[in-house]
Amino acid sequence: MPSERLIAVPVSAVVGVVTRVRLDPAPRVQYARINVTVPDLGDQDSAESIHVVWVVTATPQVTEWSWPDGSRSLASEWIPQTEEQGGVIAATVTYRLVAAGYWSDGVVLHRLPSVVVGTISVEARLRPYDVQQVQPVAP
Repeated sequence: MPSERLIAVPVSAVVGVVTRVRLDPAPRVQYARINVTVPDLGDQDSAESIHVVWVVTATPQVTEWSWPDGSRSLASEWIPQTEEQGGVIAATVTYRLVAAGYWSDGVVLHRLPSVVVGTISVEARLRPYDVQQVQPVAP
């Protein structure tokens, strides 16, 4: 899986101004192929083998964002309400892993059922992320 980094605009936020963030590269579906060949000892003939192929698909799910003020959201936009120094913006992407495949005894091809084999969470952080409080200038 790629190691995502966070990009925030603006680079340093101002209270009341929208901060937009994104992951780079954007999460995308990943694939892995697993090939295994093992001896078929069911009838004690060591010359026979069973070949198993699994294709594992990692599909990114909804990204959760964490903001310097401690709040969380599913949206990639944040409007800071208070000044923050050295805060952290973090994004967590969860990949859902599904495996499917087939096995062959050299004569017949047998499908294996699709199985959800788990999830992997990947977190990217942007720190320090400062938020400024801008005061109007008195006339």
